[in-house]
Amino acid sequence: MTTSKQKTRAVQFREMHCGPSMLVLPNAWDAASARIFEQAGFRAIATTRVSFGSGMMRAVLARLRHIAHELLERGTYSSMVEEMLSGAELGSLFK
Repeated sequence: MTTSKQKTRAVQFREMHCGPSMLVLPNAWDAASARIFEQAGFRAIATTRVSFGSGMMRAVLARLRHIAHELLERGTYSSMVEEMLSGAELGSLFK
């Protein structure tokens, strides 16, 4: 993005805060929710690192569960994998 375009957008965003109507910023959790908010007509959309990180964490944990189950089926490192799966309280937060 060019500097002039970035400056124009910054001015537009500031004007949204000073307008006659209340500025509502929905918080998008991922690209799909951002697109939904955009299509619903919101003038601006908020984002957070936490929501993006949570989405990435879900994907990573899903992949780890898949690998762990494959290892269990093969009988490889079975006691370690069973302990990991049974003690994965963090993973249960992202199901």
